[in-house]
Amino acid sequence: MELINYQDIDQDTQEQYLLSDGLDAYLDNRVAEASRIIVEKGLNAIASKVIRKGGKHITKEDYSDTRPLLGSENVKFPRIKSLQARALRRLFKIGRKISHRDFDAETNTYRLAGYVGFLRDKGWAIIDHPDSALTNDFVPRIAPFVKYELYAEFTPELAERIRAFCRSVDDFESKATAKHGNAKAA
Repeated sequence: MELINYQDIDQDTQEQYLLSDGLDAYLDNRVAEASRIIVEKGLNAIASKVIRKGGKHITKEDYSDTRPLLGSENVKFPRIKSLQARALRRLFKIGRKISHRDFDAETNTYRLAGYVGFLRDKGWAIIDHPDSALTNDFVPRIAPFVKYELYAEFTPELAERIRAFCRSVDDFESKATAKHGNAKAA
């Protein structure tokens, strides 16, 4: 896969973006420019736009129902021993959508939205699936919540890095579980 060098975009164009009516417009123009370069070079990819505009949730429609092709140049991996890594590891299961409750049950932390935001900042294309459920409260109510899904395809090189990442996170979690289990037994 060919890398896109954003330095190829001329200085005048960059200054126009910066003088536009805000960060959202600047980012929209950067994505449009990246898309133009992809088309010109005949690449089989779309520019990943992992940007929340005006607090809007990111959905499949934001990607025109086309999974972006991610390569190593598009993303950064979180530290292995972090909750971001544990969240990303769970999202790698194909077709899996996780909610705050799912994540809390597996990791004992409910801050999934925060970790998803950090992962989006690192280039991972994670989309929202709004949902709702009836609560078990004394006075039942319908509570809205979100399930998250990693919505992307990967280059073969990135897929190999993902497998190594998953093995490392699984290894860390199994060692942590064994250590915690041994501490309880003592």
